[in-house]
Amino acid sequence: MEISKSFRPLRGLVLIRRDKPEEEIGGIIIPKLYQQYGWCAEVVSTGDNVKNYKKGDRIMFRKEHCVLPFSDRNMAITADDKILARLVVDGNVEQIIPQGNHVLVEN
Repeated sequence: MEISKSFRPLRGLVLIRRDKPEEEIGGIIIPKLYQQYGWCAEVVSTGDNVKNYKKGDRIMFRKEHCVLPFSDRNMAITADDKILARLVVDGNVEQIIPQGNHVLVEN
């Protein structure tokens, strides 16, 4: 059975599907367990206390604050207050909208 149908996060937790790591063309093969995932994900489901996110939202999250309890390494759990930003595409414009106490700083 698919995880997203059989698992429901509690309280302020968010079940996410992490973006797959980018595959580079080359001669080195890195086992899937050690490939680096990005900071972006899609929200699969949320706990009852999560009000700002819904299924299908694209987010940026803090990798060090996610848990990987499933054999499917794409699926993870994070707290809603560890989500850095919401990613929104409006027409041809992509926006990064900071969430919570996080800010976007131009260098």
